[in-house]
Amino acid sequence: MKLSKRDINLLMVFLGLVIFLAAYLLVKPYEAKTRELRDEIAALEPRLAELREYEANRPVYEAGMDASIKNVEAELKKYPNDIRSEDLIMFAVGFRDEIKLEVGSISFSQPELVSSFQIVTEGENGAEFVPMAAMRRVLTAGCEMDYVQLKRFLDYIYQQPYSTMLESISISYNSSSGKLLCSADISKYFVSTNDYTYYPTEVPDVPLGTNDPFQTFRVLPENGGN
Repeated sequence: MKLSKRDINLLMVFLGLVIFLAAYLLVKPYEAKTRELRDEIAALEPRLAELREYEANRPVYEAGMDASIKNVEAELKKYPNDIRSEDLIMFAVGFRDEIKLEVGSISFSQPELVSSFQIVTEGENGAEFVPMAAMRRVLTAGCEMDYVQLKRFLDYIYQQPYSTMLESISISYNSSSGKLLCSADISKYFVSTNDYTYYPTEVPDVPLGTNDPFQTFRVLPENGGN
């Protein structure tokens, strides 16, 4: 069968329509997906801009983190890792000998939790969180002193290398001796961690069986010291 030129043209038009329709049906789903992707990209562009800004400021953030870690380490140096009973006793012995005042009595509380927190430190695998607990113990000291010794006593408390605070003090006048009777509550703070290390307290040699470790009683010679 011989097709005329008109039939051939109609056939070509028909084939073109078929191809166009097929292409339209195949491309239309991708157009919808393309629009969805464009909408997602448009929604993510603000977040991308924010992340790019963070990346641009990364050196500033890292410098700030390093400075923060150093500041935390410097602050932690103000706190020992423990305060034991012997530490409080030697603290009392210290201000007794330094100020030359009379210590009539001392007592101390058990460790008390102030707060728990975490800090960031540099570990083997980079920055890591370390749990810590801030603790305190309170020393109550009964002392007799004059006014000058009282001022030196207050200075001594706040000149300690580790965090020490006077919580309260009550003062009365002893008319018989002309001195001040003081009862002071002194808090000493420490920070406890999982990697606790024991450091012994430096205690001077004291003979066993000493009944008066603060040497508040003295026996005079029979002749009165002459």
